[in-house]
Amino acid sequence: MAGAVGIPFPRGDLRIPSSTVYGLVGAGVGTSGEKLKAVDTTEVRPLLATGDAPMKVMVAARDVVSEKFGGKDMLYGGAGNKILATALGEADCTIQHKFRGPWDTRAPGAVLTAMSGKITDLFGNPISVYNDPKQNAFGLLATSKDAAISHEDLSTALLANEAKQEYRQQVSDTIDAPSALD
Repeated sequence: MAGAVGIPFPRGDLRIPSSTVYGLVGAGVGTSGEKLKAVDTTEVRPLLATGDAPMKVMVAARDVVSEKFGGKDMLYGGAGNKILATALGEADCTIQHKFRGPWDTRAPGAVLTAMSGKITDLFGNPISVYNDPKQNAFGLLATSKDAAISHEDLSTALLANEAKQEYRQQVSDTIDAPSALD
């Protein structure tokens, strides 16, 4: 519903004070401190914000964005950072195979949603980590309002991927043993 994300180094160094991006779904977004701007990029689109996880499902997700949509992977650290990069337009989408808890998704997810973006689990379902923390194993898919690829098109392409289907089965089989997904 609402979230605030602190950005300690809005321009990448200590010369400019920290910023905060905040959003309230249905009311909009704002910043406190240095106004954040999307990275001006003329790179190939769509841009995928992801980590370097070597899991088969993540390799497959990066391949889908690259091969099916002609996109490029951009390495980002932290689930919240990836989602915020998507909300700000630095990336078109974020794909993550799992996350640690609501602190990873709720604040940046609210900012993204307030900016008319969309966030679901990897299988297109609403994220409900407060209702069932084991749902963290279902990962996340986030897209920005003006993404070069729609959330639905990306979700459909990912779901058709064999590695994604295997991951869904693995998550379902091991939901009571999340360490097996590491």
